[in-house]
Amino acid sequence: MLEIRTGCRLHFGLMELAEGEPLRFGGLGLMVSSPLLGLRISRTENHQTDARRDRCYSVHTPPGPDASETARRIGDVVQLHTDRQASTGSCCLSSYHIEVFSALPLHNGLGTGTQLASAVAAGLEIRSQIDRQAVSTADPTWRPCSEIPELSDAQQLAQRAGRGLRSAVGLHGFLHGGLILDRGHGPGDSPPDSARTVDTRSVAVPSQWRVVLVRPSPAKLVCGQTESEKLSQIGRSPNPNRSNMLDLAQQAMRSLGPDADLDHFTSLLTTYMRQAAEIFVPEQGGLYNGPQISLAVKLAEQAKLRGVGQSSWGPTVFGFASCQRAAVEAAEWLRRQRPCSDWEIAIAEPNFTGAQWRWVG
Repeated sequence: MLEIRTGCRLHFGLMELAEGEPLRFGGLGLMVSSPLLGLRISRTENHQTDARRDRCYSVHTPPGPDASETARRIGDVVQLHTDRQASTGSCCLSSYHIEVFSALPLHNGLGTGTQLASAVAAGLEIRSQIDRQAVSTADPTWRPCSEIPELSDAQQLAQRAGRGLRSAVGLHGFLHGGLILDRGHGPGDSPPDSARTVDTRSVAVPSQWRVVLVRPSPAKLVCGQTESEKLSQIGRSPNPNRSNMLDLAQQAMRSLGPDADLDHFTSLLTTYMRQAAEIFVPEQGGLYNGPQISLAVKLAEQAKLRGVGQSSWGPTVFGFASCQRAAVEAAEWLRRQRPCSDWEIAIAEPNFTGAQWRWVG
């Protein structure tokens, strides 16, 4: 069977939301290696039929509140894949089983929707090529999905996964990892046009750096139609700081390398995130999306983490540490502050490889 694995995306904020303005939905983000999303795709004759579609396939997801939505999202990407195959005269997808063996939580600011759709799209393409013997399975080690020509850039992946109508940070991160700069919609792009021009690039983050993730319980869930309405409301006025935010993002990209200084990088990032958060104050009621997230940010700063912020709408809060030891100390301090809490506190490594696949014989 084929296995696919990818990490998750932290988003540091959008530069512009107003239609027709430069850098619309442009932003800055980072891929981290955990939490992990893992899929298995295998051939099977014991498939069940989705009544909404004319193809047969089966899906298995871990039990939990996200199970049905995860299965629906997988089905949407399956349909895109089968439609593509039908349009090219290829054999249809009719006997694959898709298993989620490691799930990312939905609606936690981790870009799960994009990572899930990208993993399914990439997995189905690779599996189809394996079945046609266009890709060798002789190497059992993990290999980058981006080595497959049909999956080599975010523009192609956007079409296959049905994602990237707004931010393309997660699409680029899925393929290449690292710190990602998305310059947003170009001239002539008019969202929600799926043919938007994807203009992204990434650089590696020092491997010794760590990110401490804090996930309090979400008080204000923002997704789907609610998110679209909020973004539309905010986007009625152009962001006066967008050019400065782009400059800060570019400086942050240039600051990375073997001798990168964490204090300098996080100083740039903190200023960038502050200006990004100011755009959302009318909808969030403050710089952060609710009191639990605000408290998590405050405690993360007290734990001596740097570049502390809220990923997307939250509830995930993150902060940088210079090494594993510093991250462990900060995480342990945070746990002591919330001994009876349902907050999740974890340490993540930066991801600079992108999603990977392997064949398990």
